[in-house]
Amino acid sequence: MKRYLKHSRIPFMLLAIVSLTFSVTFSSCVDPQDDVVPVQPGFVLCSDHSVMSIGDYHSSSRNDAIGVLFTKASSAHTAYAVFLHETSPVQFSDTIGVDMGTNTSIDSLCGYHNTVALYKASKAQGNNGSPLAKTVFDSLSQPGFFIPSVAEMRILISSIATINPVIRELGGDPLSVSPTDSWYWTSTEVLGNKSYQSWICSTTSGAISESMKDSFHRVRFITSVSIPDNE
Repeated sequence: MKRYLKHSRIPFMLLAIVSLTFSVTFSSCVDPQDDVVPVQPGFVLCSDHSVMSIGDYHSSSRNDAIGVLFTKASSAHTAYAVFLHETSPVQFSDTIGVDMGTNTSIDSLCGYHNTVALYKASKAQGNNGSPLAKTVFDSLSQPGFFIPSVAEMRILISSIATINPVIRELGGDPLSVSPTDSWYWTSTEVLGNKSYQSWICSTTSGAISESMKDSFHRVRFITSVSIPDNE
């Protein structure tokens, strides 16, 4: 029997005012007599905003997979899912010397707010924009995804061993774990040097390093997911 959870509200994006909203709630859609499998890392996020195990996805889903859950909610953060596919390496900014207005804390779970700040700065600066942010808003068919902060990227990295096999099985792009090609952009600018550098994070160790904003690095988008406590 299939078991799944489904969004009751669909995320939307108001580009006219350069804002991003992703509000998700779930309601159980299972037979009361079924043993419900708790939502956990490795579950599939589908295009109709349902979430289910990989087994249930293969046996019952009529919708495309768009992401994979990589952490459950905790007292510190919401649940998160990672986008199934990866874009080509991209610049954080096409021009250095521009403060994009992001939160510089490497401990803050603020990727959503950072991504909005990057997009707003790009609109304000004209040619001095952020190709990284533009990729989120202009290239993804699914709204609600954003560039992870340092702290969110580290949570993602901690689940790579669990999610990469699922991503691969779904035909997506596993996160790189190559020692020579493991650096991904975060949305966090470097404190004290915001106009020139932003943090990149290694998927092999979780280490971070300053990088000039006009450098090209990998990026992987994530989204936050709200799941009721009783699911």
